[in-house]
Amino acid sequence: MENSFLIISQYLSVLQVETRPNTARLYEAAILRFSAYCTKRSADLFLPEAWSWGDVGVQALERYLHQSRQELGWSANTTHAHLTAIRHFFRHLTRSGHLDRNPIQHYTRQKSAGLIKPLEVDPEVLASQLQQLPCKTHKQLVQCLLLELTYSTGVSVAQLCRVENLELLPQSGSLRIHFPKRLPLERPLGEHGFSLLQHYLKMRKHSTAPQSSAPNPQCPPFWVDGEGRALLGVQLKKLLEKPLQELGVPNANALRDAGLQHLAAAGADTRTLQNYRGLKRLQRVQDYKNPAFGELQERLLAFHPRRVPPASAEKNSE
Repeated sequence: MENSFLIISQYLSVLQVETRPNTARLYEAAILRFSAYCTKRSADLFLPEAWSWGDVGVQALERYLHQSRQELGWSANTTHAHLTAIRHFFRHLTRSGHLDRNPIQHYTRQKSAGLIKPLEVDPEVLASQLQQLPCKTHKQLVQCLLLELTYSTGVSVAQLCRVENLELLPQSGSLRIHFPKRLPLERPLGEHGFSLLQHYLKMRKHSTAPQSSAPNPQCPPFWVDGEGRALLGVQLKKLLEKPLQELGVPNANALRDAGLQHLAAAGADTRTLQNYRGLKRLQRVQDYKNPAFGELQERLLAFHPRRVPPASAEKNSE
């Protein structure tokens, strides 16, 4: 086993150069844990007493991941992260000549898409709750506007914190969201959202802070406090903690998911949902399925213009 530990030490040195510090720490912890597991359970894994990494294969890896899920309650994403680290280690062993072939090269586990737990809130009730939140002070106005945008636009709070500008388009009843170094997005915005944004833009315009206080005077920050000072993303997210609790929503992403679920129930098809949320895989949209979504799909099939009516189908079969 001395040789095995020497190989790990060499690998950790390579990690410090090739990967970021956080990634290096994760990979180091995963490999050390996997090595300790193989040593402790060598008899169960049918490994020789003085085993080397060439003796470790898919069976040992599968049992390690399975047992970790059972005993430690690993989520699918945690399991995937540890698997990625171990696969990286074995690629290193192959490249460095410690192994002639990679025994786990073709072993993969599909990463979880991240199942969505439906937020059991009626759309009208949630809309009413959002409108009833107090917005008398500048702080409350920022809170209400951010919550409304999170629910209505499908854009994450992290992205909303970095916007360059929010442009109202009254003729189309929509909002154009401008990002740095990205094409703008256009999203519909309800009457309540329009009112909040107009109020915020007016207050922002009359802020007392000088433009020179901004990091880039040519492009002042969009989110500012009552005195015109820039609000950082961390500050904006902290502002949402209390109103989210009042709404009975665990976090901002849950509110965002609820907006998409309600959009699905209102009649949006899967491709619209995918584009609205900016999801790369259509499969991810399946997480938003609920009884209302299933009924929607049935209606789409029933009234699709290319659908052959039952009578015509029977006639053709004759």
